[in-house]
Amino acid sequence: KLGAAATQSALAWLARLHAEFWGAHAEAAVAAGLHAVGCFWSLDNCRDQLANLPQDAFGRRLLLVAEAVDEWLKLELQSICHGDCKDHNMRVDDNLVSMFDFQWTGKACVGKDIAYCLICASGQLCSGDEAAYLAAYHVELSQQLAAQEEPSPTLEQVSACYRLALLDLARWMASYPYGWWGHGRVLKQAAEEVLQALDGGEVLSCADDYHVALNREFPAFSRIREK
Repeated sequence: KLGAAATQSALAWLARLHAEFWGAHAEAAVAAGLHAVGCFWSLDNCRDQLANLPQDAFGRRLLLVAEAVDEWLKLELQSICHGDCKDHNMRVDDNLVSMFDFQWTGKACVGKDIAYCLICASGQLCSGDEAAYLAAYHVELSQQLAAQEEPSPTLEQVSACYRLALLDLARWMASYPYGWWGHGRVLKQAAEEVLQALDGGEVLSCADDYHVALNREFPAFSRIREK
C-alpha cells in the first residue's frame, strides 16, 4: 500500500490525467475508442451484481439509491478516468507514482478515481487524511486547468463527487463475492453517512424517493452552472 507521499503523488497523477481530458475532451477520447463508461465497478458493468447485495437495511438502501447515484455521477465533473487505480497498477519510484493497466479507462466522474485510489491504494486513511488528500488533488487539478485556460471546480464540488463516488463504490463492494477490501471499514462508514443524510437512517419507500433526496442533498452543480 502507498504511504502518504506516494498517495499524494498518485492523486497528482490522476489530476493531470483528468485535466487533460476535462469535459468535452473526454467526449473526443470516447469517440476515439475509449470506454463511454469507465471504471470497472460502474453500475452499467455490474448491474447483475445488485442481486448479491445483502438483504438487510443497508443492502436495501444501497439497492434503492444505486440508480440515482449512477445518474448523478454521470453528470458531474466528467473526464477520462483510469478506472482501476489500485496500488497493484502503480509503479512507485522514490514516492513518484505512475500508473499502468488501462483496460477500464474511460469517461466517468473524477470522484470515482479519487475514491478508488484512496480506498484501495492508500496505506492509511482517516477523515483528516481524506481532507488533506482532496485539497492536494484540487490544487493540482486547478493548476492544470488554469494552464489550459479552463475554469476549475471548487473544492466543495470535488468533495461532493468524492462522497457520492464512495457510496457508489460501497454498492459494488457490498455485492462483490469476496467482500470488502482495502479500507472497507472506512468505505462502509462513509456510505452510511451519505445514506443517513439522504434517508435519516430509515429505508425510503422506493428508488424515486432516493432520487428526490439525492437532488435535495447534492444539487447538480453542472446544470446550475449551465443556466
